[in-house]
Amino acid sequence: MQRFVVIGTCVVAICIAAATVVPSGLERAAQAQSGKSKSKSKSKSGKSKLGKSSKAGKTNTKKLDADAKNLEETFIRAAAELSHDYEKAGDLESSKKLLQTILKVNPKVPGVREQIKKLDEEILTANELEVEIDVSKGWGAPLGRVSQGEPFRISAKGKYKFITNLSVGPDGFPTKDPAKDMAKNVACGALMGLMLDSKGKPGRPFAIGENEEITPKQDGILFLAVNIPPGSRCNGKLRVQLSGNITPF
Repeated sequence: MQRFVVIGTCVVAICIAAATVVPSGLERAAQAQSGKSKSKSKSKSGKSKLGKSSKAGKTNTKKLDADAKNLEETFIRAAAELSHDYEKAGDLESSKKLLQTILKVNPKVPGVREQIKKLDEEILTANELEVEIDVSKGWGAPLGRVSQGEPFRISAKGKYKFITNLSVGPDGFPTKDPAKDMAKNVACGALMGLMLDSKGKPGRPFAIGENEEITPKQDGILFLAVNIPPGSRCNGKLRVQLSGNITPF
């Protein structure tokens, strides 16, 4: 009898322990599930905040882009008006420089390149100077002062007599000294030019012929002559017209 009482007591104790343990496990599972829900909620909340922040950033950028476009349009309009005023005042170079600045800001502004070409032609035909070149005098006297990067135009007309009775070897005529020899890469008898820099050093002779537009690579003084071999004789004059960015002496 006592054995049955003991066994019954143990069974009751086990049932009570089981009842205590099971609810505890369920609580832990519920707590874990609750934690996940909170985490998801926080994650969604975080995403929502980031989304709002990103949209706000895009809105601010759009406003800045609009401000930049307005600033560009205002500058282009003002520069174009000032360029026109310079042109009316006769300062074609300043007018051209402003147009070139507009192209740096926006290369697609219509009509600007065409206006620059028009100004270039006006510059090259302005400030005309006519001189006669005595071909018998070699390089002769300087004709004018030119500036780096500022183009000028030369056109020549007329005929002259070229007389020579020289013996020539297989190397042809000498080309070492531009002051007295023939120039390389210039046709025999053709009109050519030469620049003397600020230190008095002569540059390389260049061909001109009947017409040529030149943009100097440095400031200098312009001389003209015909390309003939040393020891030959020339008689006659060429009429030469210079225009553009050249200051006559």
